[in-house]
Amino acid sequence: MRRHILMALTVGFLIGTAGEAGDDSKKELQSFQGAWVLVSAERDGKKDSSGKGTKLVLTGNKYALTQESSAVIGHFGTFSLDLAKKPKTIDVTVTDGPDKGKTFLGIYELAGDDYKVCFSSPGKERPKELTSKPGSGNLLQIWKREKK
Repeated sequence: MRRHILMALTVGFLIGTAGEAGDDSKKELQSFQGAWVLVSAERDGKKDSSGKGTKLVLTGNKYALTQESSAVIGHFGTFSLDLAKKPKTIDVTVTDGPDKGKTFLGIYELAGDDYKVCFSSPGKERPKELTSKPGSGNLLQIWKREKK
């Protein structure tokens, strides 16, 4: 009998914790919503200004990148967040555009109107820190929420 009560309490705690984690995930997802403008980028340890001014629009778990540049125009996809990992992780799957069908693994920090993210190349291991060292192949981006 004591074992059943302990198991019931444990299951109840786990369900409660999962609910709280789900609430945190919903809040985090909500804080991403809207338009962001690329401030700076670094790929493989070198500054990359080719995407400066790119706009990232997030609606639900979907994104769209827009700019009058063949590198990113019409780039659409979905993303998922994992707040339980340290640092927090983001997985981006491209559904339309030059990288259609590819998944990019990343880590991120979100603080108010500042969003910093680091992605590895498709098929590579997720970055462990928010840096783009030479030879890493990582893409580090800094975004600012677009002012209305």
